[in-house]
Amino acid sequence: MKGTTFQRALGKGQQFLIDYKRPKLVNAILRNHIAYRWGRLTPVPVGYVSFAPTLRCNSRCIMCNIWGEDNVRLRVKELSYNQWLKVFSESKVLREVPPELPRNGVTGIGISGGEPFLYQDLVPLVQGLLELPHVRLVTIATNGQLTDQVVRGTEAILSRMASQKRLCIRFSLDGPEEIHDKIRGVPNAFQRTWATLQALAQLRQDHSQLEILTAAVVQPRNIDYISKFSHLLASQGVQFEWCVLQVAPFFRNENQDYGYNGYTPEQIQELICLCDLNKVYGMRQWLANPQKRPIHCFAGFASVYINYDGTVHPCQTMATNPERVMGNVVDQSFDAIWKSPQARVVRERVRKCTHSSCWSGCELAHTFIQWDMLQKLARILTLGRLDYYKIWGLKER
Repeated sequence: MKGTTFQRALGKGQQFLIDYKRPKLVNAILRNHIAYRWGRLTPVPVGYVSFAPTLRCNSRCIMCNIWGEDNVRLRVKELSYNQWLKVFSESKVLREVPPELPRNGVTGIGISGGEPFLYQDLVPLVQGLLELPHVRLVTIATNGQLTDQVVRGTEAILSRMASQKRLCIRFSLDGPEEIHDKIRGVPNAFQRTWATLQALAQLRQDHSQLEILTAAVVQPRNIDYISKFSHLLASQGVQFEWCVLQVAPFFRNENQDYGYNGYTPEQIQELICLCDLNKVYGMRQWLANPQKRPIHCFAGFASVYINYDGTVHPCQTMATNPERVMGNVVDQSFDAIWKSPQARVVRERVRKCTHSSCWSGCELAHTFIQWDMLQKLARILTLGRLDYYKIWGLKER
C-alpha cells in the first residue's frame, strides 16, 4: 500500500512539473498571491482577459436583460476597433499574461457581449488581435443566430491567421430546441444556432486552428435536461460545457426571482449531482449557504474585464457597479489604470466583496487558477494527506 501511495504521489509530482514547468506562469500566480495578501507587486490577469465590443443583442433571454438597453445609446459609446487594438498592443501588463495554463488550458482574450457579431468591425478587430505576438487565442462567445455574419466573419479571420494561432467560437445552447428557444426568447433560435455550428464544423475540416464549443447556462428552466442534452451533443462529437446562472448587476437580472430561489428542492439535488460529477468544487457548500462564497475571489488580480465603453472592471459580474470601476482606457492607458491607486482601492473592495451569487463560470475559474498550484503541491509533499479543498469544504471528505 505504501509503495502504491508513493508511486501515485511520484506520478502526480511528475505531472505537476509538466503543468507548472513554465516560470512565467508560476511567477504570475505567486505575484497575485502577494498582491492579494499584502498589496505589494502588480498582479497579472492569468485567469481571463475579457472585453465586450458591444452590448447590443438580438436575443431576448429570460435570465438576462442586457437586450433591454437602448441600442442607439449603446452604439454611440462603443469603442472603435482601432481603440481596442491600441489597448492590447501597447499594454506591457497584458504581455505578461502567460500564454498557456496547466492541462493544456490557454489564457487568451475573450470577446463577449451582447452579441459580438453585431459589432461592425469585429473581423478586423480579431484579425488585428491575432497578429499581436503575445496573443495566441481569441474566443468569441456568440448566440450563433446570425449565420451569414458568423460564417463569413470566421472565414475572413481564418484566412489571415498564422498556423500557431487559435480561434474559438463558443455557441450558447441551453438545451433541446423547445427549451433553448424559450430561454433565448426568440423563435427558431436553436435551428439557426445549430445551422451556424454545422457550417463552422465543415469549415474546421480545412482549418485546424478553429475550435468550436457549446455552452449552456444552467437554470431552473433547463436543469432537468442538461445531462441528457450533454450526452446527445457528445454522441455527435460536439464539445459541451456549462455554467450556473448568475444573478448579477451586469446581467440586469437582480430583480428577478429566477436565480437560486427558482430551483425546486429536487432540482437543487440534480444541480449538486451535476457539479459533483463534473468536479465543480465548492458548489455543494455554496448551495447550502448561497450568501457566502466558499473561498475568496481573485477578480481584479487574476482577471480583468473591459466594458464596451472602455471602463475597466475586475470582473464582468460587477461591471455596472460604479464602486468597481478602475478607470477608462479612453482617458488612460490600460497599464496606468491597472497600477493606479484607484485599482488598488477596487481590489480591496473585491477582497471584502459580499456578492455571493457568482460561484460559477469564469468568475470561478480565475480563483481556482490561483489555488490549484498550491493545492497540488501540498498534496504531493504530504503524499496526499493534506487537501486544502477538503479543509475548506470544497470537496467531500
